[in-house]
Amino acid sequence: MEFLEEEFKLKLAEYSFVQKNLEIKNKIFITVASKFEKKFLDFIDELPQEEKSILNRALRWSPDRDEDLQKQHSKTAERAKEKQTEKKKEKNKQEKKNREEHINEEKKKVETARKSKRLPPDVKKIYHKVASKIHPDKARSEEQREKNTILFTKLQQAISNFDIMSILVLADQYGIDISENMDLDPALVQEEIDKTKQMIKNVKETIAWQWHKCDTEKAKRRVLKSYASYLLDELRKGN
Repeated sequence: MEFLEEEFKLKLAEYSFVQKNLEIKNKIFITVASKFEKKFLDFIDELPQEEKSILNRALRWSPDRDEDLQKQHSKTAERAKEKQTEKKKEKNKQEKKNREEHINEEKKKVETARKSKRLPPDVKKIYHKVASKIHPDKARSEEQREKNTILFTKLQQAISNFDIMSILVLADQYGIDISENMDLDPALVQEEIDKTKQMIKNVKETIAWQWHKCDTEKAKRRVLKSYASYLLDELRKGN
C-alpha cells in the first residue's frame, strides 16, 4: 500500500507539471500565432501576382484591398472567394480539433456534475479537508489571506469543472492523506497525463509553432514557403 501511495503521489506531481507546461505553451502560442500570421501575410506579398491574388482572396480579403481588382469580380468570382474563405475556416477548425475534444470532455464532466449536484463521496471528503486547510478565514496574515483566496478560488473552479485531479493535487500539496478516503489508482492519473501531453503535442505540431521553433530566418522562410505551397495546392484543388 505504501508503494502504491508513493506511485500515486508521483503521478499527481507529473500531472501538475504537464498541466503547467500546457498552460505556458498556450500562453506562448497566442503570441506566436499572431507573429506567424503577420509574417505569413508579408510573405504572400512577395509571391507572383497570381499566387498572391489566390492567397489574398482566401486569407485576408477586405473591401479596401486591391480595390480596382475587386470591382472587376463577377458574381462567380465572389462565390469562389466565399468558398475559399470557408475552406480556410474549415482548416482552422481542423487544427483546433484535438484541443476542442478535450474541452468538450471537460464540459460533459461539468454537466454530469450539475445534474448529479454532488461529487463522488470520496472526493467530496477530500474536498472538504482541502477547503478547511486553505480557507481565507484560516489565514493569520494579510499575505496568507491573499494566497489562500487564490487557492480557494482555484478549488471552487475545480468543483465547478468537476476537475477531480486538481482537487487531488491540492490535497497532496497540503499533506492530506488521499488514501484514507479513496482507492488509489495511478493508471487513472496516467490517463489525464496522457490527455494533457496530447494537447501539448497538438500545440507543438501547429505550423505557427514549427515556424517559431526554427533557429534561423532562412529556416523560418522555408516554413512560410512550404505552408504557402500547401495552401495554394489545396485552394486550386477546390476550384
